Amino acid sequence: FNGGNPPYGYEIEKGEDGKRKRRKLKINESEAPIAKQIFELCTSGMSAKEIVKKFAVEGIKNRK
Repeated sequence: FNGGNPPYGYEIEKGEDGKRKRRKLKINESEAPIAKQIFELCTSGMSAKEIVKKFAVEGIKNRK
């Protein structure tokens, strides 16, 4: 992983590969079900704005 904040549903796993430090994405088990639901809602035709509203009503917040 080259940098920045990881996408929702993932976290950074740090490790070393010989002389270099590596960062790769690892599934965040607590966020994974929500990330899967976001994908399913999106592919069913729901807009990003509608998904945000739905999660706000359900009390699901982003990680910030």
